[in-house]
Amino acid sequence: MSNTVFKSSHLCWRAADKLILDQLNFSIKQGEFVGLIGPNGAGKSSLLRCLYQKITQYQGEISFLDRDIKSYSRQELASRIAVVLQEPPSQFSLKVYDVIAMGLTPHKSLLSFDTASDRTQIEAAATQVDLTDKLEQYFNSLSGGEKQRAMIARAMVQKPQVLLMDEPTNHLDIRHQLEVLDLARSLDITVIVSIHDLNLAAAFCDRFILMNKGQIVANGSHENVLTEQHLNSVFGVHAHVDQHPFHKGPRITFDLGDKP
Repeated sequence: MSNTVFKSSHLCWRAADKLILDQLNFSIKQGEFVGLIGPNGAGKSSLLRCLYQKITQYQGEISFLDRDIKSYSRQELASRIAVVLQEPPSQFSLKVYDVIAMGLTPHKSLLSFDTASDRTQIEAAATQVDLTDKLEQYFNSLSGGEKQRAMIARAMVQKPQVLLMDEPTNHLDIRHQLEVLDLARSLDITVIVSIHDLNLAAAFCDRFILMNKGQIVANGSHENVLTEQHLNSVFGVHAHVDQHPFHKGPRITFDLGDKP
């Protein structure tokens, strides 16, 4: 078996006769931390929805672990792929402990009870996302950032092979943005994250897929993707790229003057 986790061939998707994803070809290897970047409307969230099969009526092919992804059952995919969405769900009338425990569902039989090991995993995940003191609170009482951290903890106890994250840092303060991405990286699994903050992406991602208008503009390392030319042509901004003083990766400084 190869170490390719996802492979997309000529992936296209239309919504209401509008072409949203246009001939996407890429592969993602085991253990990569991939940043999915691009302006609003580029197709990033739609691509993620195809990868976790929320969208299934697409043209082209997606393979997952060397099999057509459509050949997997829902349970098989749920046990291998965890998803953290941009907006935490608001319909959970459950305590935080129970929401995190939902990550164990794909690995347990129907009507089985939590074990001591389950409780240890749930409490450990809550500790890692700084929610230990919230476990007995109701999920709907949390702030947006706390809800997002609870969803990260749920993904952690799921023990997936792949973590897909759609703008997971939107509701978080700076400290928790860094902690959530650091936690995702520490899981030592394949991570694909859609993210707007390019400097945050540059600090954590080892590969980038730059999208614009439903197409892939660039795919590869930061040297090939996070270029001043791409930032100008795709985002419409003047920027300077140099070395970050702390993590030694790229740092992007934007020109706040006239637009290009």
